[in-house]
Amino acid sequence: MRLFFILFILPVLLSAQSTVADVVLLIENKKFEEAETLTKRYLTEYPNNQEGLELLGDVFAYQEKWDDAVLQYKKLTALNPQKANYHYKYGGALSMKAINANVFVATTYVSDIKNAFLEASQLDESHVDTRWALVKLYIELPFVLGGSKKQAMHYAQQLEVISKVDGYLAKGFVYNETDDKVNAEKFYKKALAVGGSKTCYKELSNFYLKHNEKEKALHILKQAYDKFKDVKFKEKIEEIRR
Repeated sequence: MRLFFILFILPVLLSAQSTVADVVLLIENKKFEEAETLTKRYLTEYPNNQEGLELLGDVFAYQEKWDDAVLQYKKLTALNPQKANYHYKYGGALSMKAINANVFVATTYVSDIKNAFLEASQLDESHVDTRWALVKLYIELPFVLGGSKKQAMHYAQQLEVISKVDGYLAKGFVYNETDDKVNAEKFYKKALAVGGSKTCYKELSNFYLKHNEKEKALHILKQAYDKFKDVKFKEKIEEIRR
């Protein structure tokens, strides 16, 4: 009897796994409408399948259907409140919904956005994306809505504990946004020395461009192009020279 049950259920499990893989492939190929249709069909059979619900939320997010994405991610936080990534995605979708609303409406979302990110950070002490979201949230919010350089730096420090390069980039971001040029350059350089990634080169070059130091930006971009041979760096060099 047990063997019969296993043989019976196995094709269902394989079918479900195949559908999820198909949706992921469609997303990778930016075929979002097809991915949405397939995921919805999948969820009619498995309405509370967390992987399916998350994929549908992601598909909505890629299409900038923020109301729909918010609903999917919120459902996930109710189904599995201990999953940090669900709270992070809910907060992120809600943030995008706020950005696309008028200022009065957007302010009503601030508390929920903040709570979602804070919940995610507490559930997962090593969740990098959540801490980046909190750094940006506290810097970009006006003071009257809870914006705080001190709080932004608090989460930048947490990032540094998890990942030095992320911590340095976050501190560079905070100082750059608060017009502390000396410290911003210092931490962007530290990030580049430790990480050496395309992102590190990009952030330092953008910092120099923001402060109209084109020669320094060109120097960093040339180094990046020599290292990675990425045409985007070459295009940026040519754009600056024009």
